[in-house]
Amino acid sequence: MRRHSVWRCARTFGVCACGGARLYVAKKTRRAQGMKRWKSISMLLICVLFLALGTACGGTSAEPLPPPEDKPQPTGVSTLTFAENECSDYINWYGRNERNATFRAMICYNSAAGFEVTFWGTQLTMSYISEINVKNFLDGSCYLCVQIDGSEDYEAGFTELPFASNQKEITLVSGLAEGKHTIEVRRATEDMCASWEIYSLKTDGFFLAPSEKPVRKIEIYGDSISAGRGNMRAVGEKENDNSNQENALMTYGAVAARSLNAQYNIFAVSGSCVGSYTTNAGANIIPRLYTKYAPTANARNKWDFAAYVPDVVIIDLGTNDIIGNSDKQEGFAEKLKSEYTAFVQDLKTKYPDAAIVLCSGTFHYSRIDIQAYDALFEEIAKSFEQEERVCHLALEKSNNAHPTASENKNYGAALTEFIRSVTGWE
Repeated sequence: MRRHSVWRCARTFGVCACGGARLYVAKKTRRAQGMKRWKSISMLLICVLFLALGTACGGTSAEPLPPPEDKPQPTGVSTLTFAENECSDYINWYGRNERNATFRAMICYNSAAGFEVTFWGTQLTMSYISEINVKNFLDGSCYLCVQIDGSEDYEAGFTELPFASNQKEITLVSGLAEGKHTIEVRRATEDMCASWEIYSLKTDGFFLAPSEKPVRKIEIYGDSISAGRGNMRAVGEKENDNSNQENALMTYGAVAARSLNAQYNIFAVSGSCVGSYTTNAGANIIPRLYTKYAPTANARNKWDFAAYVPDVVIIDLGTNDIIGNSDKQEGFAEKLKSEYTAFVQDLKTKYPDAAIVLCSGTFHYSRIDIQAYDALFEEIAKSFEQEERVCHLALEKSNNAHPTASENKNYGAALTEFIRSVTGWE
């Protein structure tokens, strides 16, 4: 019994001793943890104090990172083709473009004609055909303006479209950050140099519904000035007959339309006239051609004027009439006035509510004073009733032949303010 008692006492003492040791260690640990917590709280308070002082002294805290762009629900459409009414929900077309249902292609004839698409992805490719046309006034390839996400740098976006008699694929944009992008592609050059037929568009992601088109609409009729002939030439560079100097997106009519947030169609061809004379029997006479899709021989079908009803029509014609016929055709001035007036009257039957602006005076020609005819265009405008809103705007003469891009920019600003005064647009 004694042994057992001793053993029990020893065991009890041992337990008590160990328990006491554990209690001592636990207390020491809690004190250490308390010190750590106090140090952490102290450091936090110091950081808050410095942050408050920095803000009070004019410092700025780091901006929060923007949230990642929400990826929209995939549409499953990564390729657009152009049979009748096909893929129309995913593309905005601009200009008098003709659909070829047989070959499932869209033909973009006119200056500034083209399309706009929105997609989620990193690149856009196009399958196309571009064939050389019969030389008239212009040599070279078709050039496009490819604008990314609202860019209006139409010189940087100036892109040559290589000739292709069979379908060929070209990458229009690539290497974009994955996300939502809007790409506008419009032809910078006239159809007389090379054609542009679009067979398909593809992206590595998926197409989305495009943005709404501007409500306002402008239509432009003209000659080489409205087509942009020579406006891409550098300062001091001589004009040539190559398409690499022509950009319709940088003409004054296009500049004004964008400033007014308006759609714009251009129907123009180099060398065109408003009147028919014995000395220009083979010329491109706009009043005879404007009922077609385009002023060139490639377009044979009639245009539906109900498809695009402009609020404002801009006409810059008469320069080639004056240069080619004023000193050769008897009774020239009266004939020009008569045929120009008839053209405006015909336009008024198609667009009775549109304001029509007759522009003149920009071409610099040493042999004939073209600006002397500004008074004739003013007479044409005044021959219409005031409520018909037919007006004349005389622009400054360019420094040399066709106006440059910078001169077009100035003309565009003047035209913008003039249209605002006529329409009341802001």
